[in-house]
Formats: sequence, C-alpha cells, structure tokens
Amino acid sequence: MSAQNLVSAVLASDKKASILEKLTGVKTDLGEGAIITLNLQDKRLYIKVGNTYIPFINIGCNVIQQHPKIMPGTFSIQEYKNDVLYDRDLGEILGVLHELTKVIEETYFAVNSDAMSETLEVYAAVQNNVGKVSGMDAYASDMKAFFRKSKPSKPGTNTGTN
Repeated sequence: MSAQNLVSAVLASDKKASILEKLTGVKTDLGEGAIITLNLQDKRLYIKVGNTYIPFINIGCNVIQQHPKIMPGTFSIQEYKNDVLYDRDLGEILGVLHELTKVIEETYFAVNSDAMSETLEVYAAVQNNVGKVSGMDAYASDMKAFFRKSKPSKPGTNTGTN
C-alpha cells in the first residue's frame, strides 16, 4: 500500500448530484440578467475596481443617502443604490465561493497526488508481471508511454516563435 494517503473519501453519487444541483441553483437564484459574462475586450472598456476602492464607493453611497439633491436628474439614484447593494451582496457570496474553491482545489490536488502515487505502485506491479500475466504487456506499453521524453529541438532550428 502506498505510504501517501492525504485524502480518504468517497463521494456518493446522490451527494455529488445534490452538490451540482445546488451550485446550478446559485446561478438560477441570482436570476437571468443579474449575472453576465464579459470577454477580455469588454473588460478593457470598463473601470477595474479592487478592494482599495470599496471604501470610496461606500463614501459615495453615504453622500447619496445624506444629500441626494446634489446629483443631476439624469443620474439614477435608485440604480446607484441597487448597484452598491448588489456589489456588497455579490462580494459576500464571492468570498464564500473563493474559500470553497480554495479548499476544493487543495483537496483535488491532494487526491490527485494520492492517486498518482498509488498508480506508480500499480505501474511497478505491471512491469514486474510482464510476460507472467496475460495482458500485462499491453498495459506496460500503455503506461510506459507517459514517461517517454520528447527529443529536444536542435539548436538553430526554427521553432515557429520570433
């Protein structure tokens, strides 16, 4: 048995289905038109806001609440308030999602490492049984392909990049 065993778990199919349904439900709950996707070109058109400017936005919101009459009639105070509130709500949700994503990514890394460590033991057993057990030759060949090193390109050859 492999000495490495960082994760020991099984995800029942009904639990997996439930998790995926809940994650899909988050998107549904946010609502059509309430979430969007932007491509890289679109993102370049808009102001990028980092955590540094969240207090700036909060001050602006306080100004509007206390002095709404300073804004021109073309400025939608309600839309501004909606945007600030939605920004706060999504920020809170995003924080939880980032935390969840981080632990899932770390667990995924660990379980992949466990599986690879164990598969290396399987590979060693396959190699030890080539010619002794029927079918091992094909498995050995298939598994060995993952460890073939590609030949380095010769100096002075064009690699297609300039």
